[in-house]
Amino acid sequence: MWRQLAAAGVPAWRRFLIYAFGIVGAVLAIGGLALLTRVFFLTNALGMAWSAGAVVVGGALLWVAYMLHPKLAA
Repeated sequence: MWRQLAAAGVPAWRRFLIYAFGIVGAVLAIGGLALLTRVFFLTNALGMAWSAGAVVVGGALLWVAYMLHPKLAA
Protein backbone atom coordinates (compact mmCIF):
# COMPACT_ATOMS: atom_id res chain seq x y z
CA MET A 1 0.00 0.00 0.00
CA TRP A 2 2.94 2.33 0.64
CA ARG A 3 4.01 2.05 -3.01
CA GLN A 4 0.44 2.46 -4.26
CA LEU A 5 0.08 5.68 -2.29
CA ALA A 6 3.44 6.89 -3.59
CA ALA A 7 2.37 6.11 -7.15
CA ALA A 8 -0.83 8.09 -6.55
CA GLY A 9 1.29 11.13 -5.64
CA VAL A 10 0.71 11.13 -1.88
CA PRO A 11 3.62 12.81 -0.06
CA ALA A 12 5.70 10.75 2.37
CA TRP A 13 4.55 12.70 5.46
CA ARG A 14 0.92 11.98 4.61
CA ARG A 15 1.61 8.28 3.99
CA PHE A 16 3.36 8.09 7.36
CA LEU A 17 0.40 9.73 9.11
CA ILE A 18 -2.04 7.34 7.44
CA TYR A 19 -0.10 4.36 8.73
CA ALA A 20 0.70 5.77 12.18
CA PHE A 21 -2.83 7.00 12.91
CA GLY A 22 -4.32 3.80 11.52
CA ILE A 23 -2.17 1.48 13.62
CA VAL A 24 -2.36 3.49 16.85
CA GLY A 25 -6.08 4.11 16.38
CA ALA A 26 -6.83 0.43 15.80
CA VAL A 27 -4.85 -0.64 18.86
CA LEU A 28 -6.55 1.94 21.06
CA ALA A 29 -10.03 1.20 19.76
CA ILE A 30 -9.77 -2.59 19.96
CA GLY A 31 -7.87 -2.62 23.26
CA GLY A 32 -10.17 -0.06 24.86
CA LEU A 33 -13.27 -1.92 23.73
CA ALA A 34 -11.89 -5.22 25.02
CA LEU A 35 -11.04 -3.70 28.40
CA LEU A 36 -14.41 -1.97 28.59
CA THR A 37 -16.48 -5.04 27.84
CA ARG A 38 -14.37 -7.85 29.30
CA VAL A 39 -12.55 -6.39 32.30
CA PHE A 40 -14.17 -3.26 33.70
CA PHE A 41 -17.83 -3.61 32.71
CA LEU A 42 -20.01 -2.80 35.73
CA THR A 43 -17.17 -3.41 38.18
CA ASN A 44 -15.02 -0.28 37.99
CA ALA A 45 -16.45 3.06 36.84
CA LEU A 46 -13.07 4.76 36.45
CA GLY A 47 -11.72 1.86 34.39
CA MET A 48 -14.81 1.98 32.22
CA ALA A 49 -14.33 5.71 31.68
CA TRP A 50 -10.68 5.33 30.68
CA SER A 51 -11.54 2.44 28.37
CA ALA A 52 -14.36 4.38 26.75
CA GLY A 53 -12.00 7.32 26.28
CA ALA A 54 -9.49 5.02 24.58
CA VAL A 55 -12.21 3.79 22.23
CA VAL A 56 -13.21 7.35 21.34
CA VAL A 57 -9.61 8.49 20.76
CA GLY A 58 -8.85 5.35 18.74
CA GLY A 59 -11.94 5.86 16.62
CA ALA A 60 -11.01 9.49 16.03
CA LEU A 61 -7.50 8.51 14.91
CA LEU A 62 -8.93 5.90 12.56
CA TRP A 63 -11.29 8.51 11.12
CA VAL A 64 -8.39 10.93 10.56
CA ALA A 65 -6.37 8.18 8.85
CA TYR A 66 -9.38 7.40 6.66
CA MET A 67 -9.84 11.06 5.74
CA LEU A 68 -6.12 11.41 4.86
CA HIS A 69 -6.34 8.56 2.36
CA PRO A 70 -6.93 10.10 -1.07
CA LYS A 71 -9.06 7.32 -2.58
CA LEU A 72 -11.12 6.34 0.44
CA ALA A 73 -12.17 9.83 1.50
CA ALA A 74 -13.12 10.99 -2.00
